[in-house]
Amino acid sequence: MEPLLHQGDLVIARRARSYALGDLVVTRVAASKGVHSHVIHRLVSGDAESGWKTQGDSDSWIDPWVVPQTAITGRYWIAVSGSVPSSPGSPVRAESRSAGVTVFLHNRLYDGRGMPEPVKSQIGPVRSAVPHR
Repeated sequence: MEPLLHQGDLVIARRARSYALGDLVVTRVAASKGVHSHVIHRLVSGDAESGWKTQGDSDSWIDPWVVPQTAITGRYWIAVSGSVPSSPGSPVRAESRSAGVTVFLHNRLYDGRGMPEPVKSQIGPVRSAVPHR
């Protein structure tokens, strides 16, 4: 999907009520030996009823399969670049990147407002219907 996306990028997709031509979507496609795989391609023809034809942005061909509406798992929302160098020997970088993504998503979802206020509970004596003896 270059130039928009590159290998190693983390893509976050959101489900939508409907999809339209030109949308960049994540779809399930049958891979070898019955194992399903996911691809990120653009809807180039079709509709929700008869199915969609897809194409990768950097591909000169249209995919040979028809994607049913039920196979679309979501529309492209955001991507986090995977170009930050990290290796298995440096868990700090991987954890930092995960924390950064979490903070970014939190701010996007809550519009920078922070978490909702927790419900305050009142602690005090309990009144019983049974009298003490």
